[in-house]
Amino acid sequence: MRVSILILIPVLFLLFGCSQKNEDHPQLTPAFYYWKTTFRLSDGEQKLLKETGASPLYIRFFDIDWKPGVGAVPVAQLELDSTASIGVPIVPVVFITNRTMINIRTGDIDTLTGRILKKIDYIAQGFPDEIREIQLDCDWSEKSREHYFALIKKLQKRVKNRGVIVTSTLRLHQYRYPRQTGIPPLPKVMLMFYNMGNVSDMAETNSILNLAKAAPYIEEATPYPIPLDIAVPVFGWGVLFRGGKTIDLLKGLREKDLQDSLRFHKIRENHFEVIKSTYLDGVYLYEGDLIRLESTSEKLLLECVPLLRKAINQPNTRIAFYHLDSSIQKDFSNEFICRFFDEISK
Repeated sequence: MRVSILILIPVLFLLFGCSQKNEDHPQLTPAFYYWKTTFRLSDGEQKLLKETGASPLYIRFFDIDWKPGVGAVPVAQLELDSTASIGVPIVPVVFITNRTMINIRTGDIDTLTGRILKKIDYIAQGFPDEIREIQLDCDWSEKSREHYFALIKKLQKRVKNRGVIVTSTLRLHQYRYPRQTGIPPLPKVMLMFYNMGNVSDMAETNSILNLAKAAPYIEEATPYPIPLDIAVPVFGWGVLFRGGKTIDLLKGLREKDLQDSLRFHKIRENHFEVIKSTYLDGVYLYEGDLIRLESTSEKLLLECVPLLRKAINQPNTRIAFYHLDSSIQKDFSNEFICRFFDEISK
């Protein structure tokens, strides 16, 4: 979406001014996640960062997974194509599988901490700004929390003299049941307000943002004991089913991509059947496959506002959009981002 300078100026004023009406209202700051395997900001993505005033940019650097016979190893490292003119601070994010934290031996956590920091430092050389925050992303459980929290403490100790803070993501079940899952020993966390339904359930309506399922987690919980920021979704996908089982997630799939009546048949709202075997964006689909489209909309995000207000527990809160892509502005205008922030801060 194109925004003229004359329109952009009041939009930016509203974006930063709408939360300043009353000292009792939260001060909100926009941010974005970047979750691709190659770092390459398009002109549209750089423009989106600039026009929304988003800061920082949370960038997935690599994953940590468990390999039998090998142990915890970094995988899926971010490839740097270009870091020119980012214009905002970055936060490296390391995704750690829960099975890694379950299987790792206590004595090996220190070694893993060193590997993580060494890998972050190596990738960070390609970025112009100094790192001030590192975020760990792990859907830890009761079985893995002791090891995960030990990893957090060791990483904090190693970066303390650098002036770097460590933060973590937080899922809804961890938010609602802190006694069972534990409270991470951190200055703040990021509540991931998406992926709340069962994507593999064929009866699911929208696993990305299912407010009926999310509401009890927020409304029936006590305020979280440490400060939290909040991440909300601005993405969509197609869930591919074959023989009643989830086969793949077709990222960015939209209804317009399934308009060929010779290959696809619309069964009902957001549900399609493949009626002729075909390729779609490099994925081979078989006749009889089913596709459920899931997405987020401006209307749906606004419906989240009462729950988001209830979750906010600090005066200065980041609202991070997952994730940065130039196609975002096709569905979410800059004017809407301002309105969304204004509604939350009321």
